[in-house]
Amino acid sequence: MNIAVIDIGKPGANFGWAMVGDTTGEGNDIDVCVQTLAEALRNGPLALGFEAPMFVPIRTDPKRLTVARKGDPGKGLPSRPFSASAGATSLVTGLVVVSYYFKHPASACARGDRYA
Repeated sequence: MNIAVIDIGKPGANFGWAMVGDTTGEGNDIDVCVQTLAEALRNGPLALGFEAPMFVPIRTDPKRLTVARKGDPGKGLPSRPFSASAGATSLVTGLVVVSYYFKHPASACARGDRYA
């Protein structure tokens, strides 16, 4: 069993990853991450987490569609909507990095390996 986390950021700037278990590794190169996690996935189960805002609230009140999510502002901090600059940027960055990640291990494992 392997457990990995990818800290979403701009590849080559502030992207990072780490894995513990049967296979270990860490670094900041997205292609090494993809290769290492694909190898681990071919050899057994892999639990993978992403450090990035990857959800948006689904609301019924149109006046609240873009307000801050519950828990977004820290204690004593002003409320900022998830759709403000930092939140929107990290959400979009997360979407493209996660899409890149899932495309590549899937093709690396598509050779009929057990966990593909």
